[in-house]
Amino acid sequence: MKKVLAFDMGATSIRGIVGFLENGQFCTQEVMRMNHKIQGKNGRLVWDWDGIIGKIEETILENADVSAIGIDSWGVDFGLIDQEGNLLQAPFSYRDEKFIIGRKEANSRIEEATLFQNSGNQIMTINTVYQLLALKTLQPDVYEKADKLLMIPDLIYYFLTGEKIGEESI
Repeated sequence: MKKVLAFDMGATSIRGIVGFLENGQFCTQEVMRMNHKIQGKNGRLVWDWDGIIGKIEETILENADVSAIGIDSWGVDFGLIDQEGNLLQAPFSYRDEKFIIGRKEANSRIEEATLFQNSGNQIMTINTVYQLLALKTLQPDVYEKADKLLMIPDLIYYFLTGEKIGEESI
């Protein structure tokens, strides 16, 4: 019987669910649930990346008979990878209040209405563009070392496979 494993990542918890067909019916079984918290580090809010990726890897090993894995997560946070393939720091949480610095920087360059018209994204301080501008302002050394930006599901994929890809639907 073919099985698939899906990870549903929310702001406070992650679930692992195995799906399979049994007697013509699609069935699901929760195989993992993990509560996680945003951590304060150097005055910033970051995800517990080691805890998250560790639990995902453990769940995959415990469910080695699956034929496919899918990852669903929040859509604005990311990790930065250097040229050697290392994660430069734990991904910031979209709840970090320092992103207002990035929004102010963006507003000095482009009107919000124009940004919305060009991107189609709702104007919110959590948006990736504001996160990047805040990072460039507050941590220019980290910003300059970055070779690749991977959104959270792509970052997990990279940690699992070593492949740096950007899945279009995120």
